[in-house]
Amino acid sequence: MFIYSFHSLLNHWIKNPIQLILLLIGLSTGTALWSGVQALNYVAKKSYNEATNIISNNQKKSIISKKNIFIKEEVFSTFRKKGIPVTPILEGKNSSDIQIIGFDPVSQIENKASNFFSDDIEFNDFFSSGFSVITNFETKSKLLDNKNIEKFFISDKVPNNTIFVDISFAQILLGKKGYLSRLEVDKNIIIEESILKNNNLKIDNANSTLSLNSLTKSFHLNLTAFGFLSLLVGLFIVNATINLSLTQRIKTFKTLNAIGISKNYLISLFISELILLSLVGSFLGMIAGYYFATLLLPDISSTISGLFGAKIDNQIRVPMSWWIIGIGLPILGTIIVSLTSLIEIKNIKLTRHNYTLDWINIAKKKMKIKLLLSILILFIVIFLYFYSNNLIISFLFLGLFIILFALLLPIFLWYTLSVLQKKFYENSFVNWILSDSKKQIDTISISLMALLIALSVNIGVGGM
Repeated sequence: MFIYSFHSLLNHWIKNPIQLILLLIGLSTGTALWSGVQALNYVAKKSYNEATNIISNNQKKSIISKKNIFIKEEVFSTFRKKGIPVTPILEGKNSSDIQIIGFDPVSQIENKASNFFSDDIEFNDFFSSGFSVITNFETKSKLLDNKNIEKFFISDKVPNNTIFVDISFAQILLGKKGYLSRLEVDKNIIIEESILKNNNLKIDNANSTLSLNSLTKSFHLNLTAFGFLSLLVGLFIVNATINLSLTQRIKTFKTLNAIGISKNYLISLFISELILLSLVGSFLGMIAGYYFATLLLPDISSTISGLFGAKIDNQIRVPMSWWIIGIGLPILGTIIVSLTSLIEIKNIKLTRHNYTLDWINIAKKKMKIKLLLSILILFIVIFLYFYSNNLIISFLFLGLFIILFALLLPIFLWYTLSVLQKKFYENSFVNWILSDSKKQIDTISISLMALLIALSVNIGVGGM
C-alpha cells in the first residue's frame, strides 16, 4: 500500500517537472552557499590553530623586542641563567615565500610546549640528522632541490608552505645567525621588569592563536551569516513550492483518505516525500558547495592574508560532520517550513470542496497572525538594540530586523491595495484588478519575502 500511495504522490512531480526543478534549485543553491561557507570557515580556522598550536599552546606569553624585529641570541642565555624557562622562536620567509619556523626542541620538550614529539615524530629521530625539516607532503615537493636539507619528517599538522626546523638551522636558512624573533614563557611565570628593561624587551600577552581568532572572528561570522541567510532564502522557495504542490494535490489526498488511508498515514507519506526530495536537493547542494568553496578558497586566502597576515591551507579537507550537518540541516529545514502543509493535511475534510469562497477571511486571519508575530519580533529587536553587547547578538538583531520587514511586506501590500480600492471604488475595472491582486498576496507572499531577504543580504554583503 505504501508503494502505490507514495507513487501517486510522486506522480505530481513527474507531471510538473518545472516545480520539481525550482524546488531542487532553491534547496541545492541554499545548501551550496551554506556548506561552501562552512567548508571555507573550517579550513581557515583549522589552519590558524595548526599554525600556532603546533609548537606552543594557549598558556604562553611572548617576550619581544621594543624596537627591533629580532632580539639577540645572548638574551636567551641571560633568562636561562636567571632560572626563567623561556623557549626561543625564530620566524621568517625565504625567497620561495615558504614560512620558516625555528624552535629549540630541548626547551620545547622541557616546557611541554611541543605537539610534535609524541605521535608523529620521535625526538631522537629528529636529531639523527643535523638539518632535519618537519613539513607536509605538498611543501616537501617544493624543497627537494634544497641541498641543505638532509632529512624530511612528514606531519599532517603542518600548514602548506610552512616548515619547522631546529632554530640553528633556521638561522642559516634565514641568514639571521645569532638572532631570535621572540622568547616564549608560561603565563604564570612572573618576570622582573628590570630584566626586560635592561635588554630593551617587552611582554606581548596577546597569544597568537587567540589574537588571530579574535581578529578573524567577525570576518568568518559575516560569511556564516551570509551562508545561513542564503539557506533561509532557499527554504522560502521550498515552502512556496510545497504549498503550491499541496494546493494542486488536495484532491489526491482527499481521494486517498476516502479509500481508507488514514490522515496520519498520509502525513507519514508526505514527510517521506519531503525527506526524499530534500535529500536529493541537499546532496546536489553539498557537491556544488564543495566546488564553490574550492573556487573561492584562493580569494579568501589572499583576503585574510592581506587583512590579518594569516596563511591558510589551499586545499579543502572537510570532516564527516560537515557532510552530516550539511545534508541534515536542509532536510530538517524543509520539514519545518512544511509544517503548515502538514497541518492542512491533518485538517482535510472530505465534504469541503471549495477553498476559494472564503479566501478573504482566511487571508485576513493569516495577516493577523503575521502582524502579531511582527509585533513580538519588534519587541525582541528593541530589546536587543539596547542590550546587544557582543557580535553574535548584533547579528541576531540584524537577522530579526530583516525578518521583521519580510513579515510586514505582505501586510503592507494588503493595506496599500485596500486603500487604493477605496480610492477607485467607482471604477469597476480597476477595483477588480486590485481585488484580484489582493487575492494573490497570500500565494506569492513567501516568494516576495524570500526576494526581500535575498536583496537585503546582497546589499549588506556588497556594503561590507
